[in-house]
Amino acid sequence: MSLLSRLAGFGLVLLGAFTIGYAQGVNSVSSSIYPLVEKSAGSIPNLAPSVVGLVRDYMEHQAIPPLNSYFALGLAMTAGGFILIMLGDRKLKGAKAGMPLPSQPAQ
Repeated sequence: MSLLSRLAGFGLVLLGAFTIGYAQGVNSVSSSIYPLVEKSAGSIPNLAPSVVGLVRDYMEHQAIPPLNSYFALGLAMTAGGFILIMLGDRKLKGAKAGMPLPSQPAQ
């Protein structure tokens, strides 16, 4: 059971870190995508401001708010994974483990 709980904990930590990174990555891309859109749409007059406005509205209202729950879910999965790893490393001592070894007679 301890190996299984440690592996499950390791998987939860990885999955939680991935969801945290995914949410943070989309948040960081949203600020750097506006100059890229403006640069690519800038060759046509008066197109860049409207396209940047549409992209900004989409990112701020459609893409980013649902990802805030991903961040919270990732934190919960990571914390649960660490707890499973710590619980899997516990060693239960039985009655025989605390007893001294019997001495062997000399031959």
